[in-house]
Amino acid sequence: MEKNLTPREREVVVLLSTGLLASEVATKLHISTLTARKHIKNAQARTGSKNAVHLCVRWALGEI
Repeated sequence: MEKNLTPREREVVVLLSTGLLASEVATKLHISTLTARKHIKNAQARTGSKNAVHLCVRWALGEI
């Protein structure tokens, strides 16, 4: 499991962890919702997170 996120994946995870929805993250970053969701899925795969909530919890705990 690769824990190194790309800079964009990191941006998306940070915003997602503040409680924003994927569509709101997309708006803030000027990307499509589909692209934001793809970054979330890629970050989940890289970190072995089961879902977006698990990803955010692991981020908050400093595990990634």
